[in-house]
Amino acid sequence: MVASVYLCAMLSLLLQWEPLLSAIGAAPASRLPASSWPHLITFLTSSHVGLSVDDACTSLLVLGLAFAAVAAVAAPRLGSLAIAVAMGAAWTAYAAVVAMGGVFLSFQWDLLLLETGGIVAGVSLAGRSGVRLGRTLLTLLAIKLMLGSGAAKMTAECWTWTELRALSFHFATQCIPTPLAPWFAALPRWLLAAGGTGTFAAQIWAPIVWLLFLPFGAAVHAVKLVSAGHLLFQATIMASGNYTFFNLLAMILCAAPAIDTPDIVPLLPSFNYGASAVAGASVAAAAASWFTWAPADGLALGVSSGAVSSQLATLVVLVICVGLVYGVLEVALMVYRARSVASVVVAGLALTWLALFVVTMAVASPEANMALQGGLSRELYATLRWAAYASRTASSYGLFRRMTGMDPAASPDVPLVARPEIELEYSLDGGGTWAVLPWRYKPSSLDGPLRFVAPHQPRLDWQMWFAALGSYQHAPWLVRLALLPLAAPERVVPTLLPILGDGADAVLNTTAIAAALPRSRLVRATLFHYAFTGSRAAAAAGSKISPAPWTAGSVWERATAASYFPPISPAQPQVAAFIGELTPSKATLLGELRRLATVHLAPHAFGLCCAMCLAPLLGWVW
Repeated sequence: MVASVYLCAMLSLLLQWEPLLSAIGAAPASRLPASSWPHLITFLTSSHVGLSVDDACTSLLVLGLAFAAVAAVAAPRLGSLAIAVAMGAAWTAYAAVVAMGGVFLSFQWDLLLLETGGIVAGVSLAGRSGVRLGRTLLTLLAIKLMLGSGAAKMTAECWTWTELRALSFHFATQCIPTPLAPWFAALPRWLLAAGGTGTFAAQIWAPIVWLLFLPFGAAVHAVKLVSAGHLLFQATIMASGNYTFFNLLAMILCAAPAIDTPDIVPLLPSFNYGASAVAGASVAAAAASWFTWAPADGLALGVSSGAVSSQLATLVVLVICVGLVYGVLEVALMVYRARSVASVVVAGLALTWLALFVVTMAVASPEANMALQGGLSRELYATLRWAAYASRTASSYGLFRRMTGMDPAASPDVPLVARPEIELEYSLDGGGTWAVLPWRYKPSSLDGPLRFVAPHQPRLDWQMWFAALGSYQHAPWLVRLALLPLAAPERVVPTLLPILGDGADAVLNTTAIAAALPRSRLVRATLFHYAFTGSRAAAAAGSKISPAPWTAGSVWERATAASYFPPISPAQPQVAAFIGELTPSKATLLGELRRLATVHLAPHAFGLCCAMCLAPLLGWVW
């Protein structure tokens, strides 16, 4: 299943490499300092091989796709060594490309995919004797992901989370909403507050059940119940928002604790049900103590930030200590039972990952992280952090730390949404007339449509969402992207059109651009605030706030916020220097394959990859 997620991720990236990261893209990978390139890219671009950076990266993506396809389709017929080689090759290819991707591959789920793939490739070397260890390491990774994400929300001091009102904003302000997002956003506020409570329960307290009950064979039903709840949690997220391949990967990790095969013999088969009841009740009571209920206010977080920090530090230390002991015991048990060279190699890899797990898990709590730094020598701590970063085999996580897209007048009682969105406008007559560039996935047209996109990740649309939260000074790639069609229309426009919306070919008409005088070619960016149609009026009902008139469509309503950047032209000397020289390049076989895949392969491949991921999970649930 993990190999299927690799297929989704690499195919999605391959189709977007040219407009985003090639020499004529928004953020060319070749412009990264050569000292930061992975050794594999350095070798492929050296005189020994002679590939360009773009051809080296796309070659790795093609090879990674091939190896991932082998691991996904032919795994039952392959030996453990072949699976390890295939997954290791896919991991190596993706790790090298992620290192070259800059801003467009800076997402936490790219790191999560690498960490998951590294674990799967490593334990596959041990064959059937490594299944049990693999389940343990993937469970610890799932705990780190969930607890880290929950801790990030609790320590961010964002009132939408502490007041349990985050979901009142989330569905309308997330990057790419699905067609069901307006329905979720219109749910009663008490139900949305209950959803916020469930988020904390799923991300902070439920993983503790995995940690405490996983070693006991007789507690398998409690572990499976928590895993099933997490699968439902991820399915709800998938229904309401397009979060690329992340939800599929999270489902795999959350199902890992419930793996129950003849190869897995419980570490402690016997189990005291009285002790389990006490442990379960203690976890439930600790979780319930965080929340209060009042008829007037509903659910709310009822503990101070200091108490939250203290309890989070205790949980993180508990996870580190118990997880480390459990992991080491599993490694020793695997080596004892297998007694092979492969098991010794896997043991070394697993112990290395466990050391990195300690330093990356501690990041979830500032208090726990400071205690760890005090307990280790400065050199050892720095070495472990550097190893985690450089090897990309371990990372810390903290998804959705703060809620964005809130109106300044928003409050727990008046959840006014004002999600920022950038529109690019082009003029070929010196600013006399302007044409708006349509987008394929991100909110643009007031009449939608909203789409299901995942597991494909439209990385341009995602980065446009982040860029709208700041200024263009922090998004130089956006300025370059906006100017390139005017500077070199014949070369750039054909690569951009597949990732833009319908009608983009009329706005970026290569013939018209080429015919216009260079100084008459202008582009500007405007910042708008969006909300689901009618949601602002419903949020302000009964309050003293009277929403300003917005332009409304069937899906969205919006109001102009500010100019994002003023009209600029590629003919301006400083702008031309910023874009840089666009050297001609001949067509390559890889380029033609990318274009063919965009038209003929992509619509079907993502559905197939998604089915390959979900089929085993649905079978397990059934």
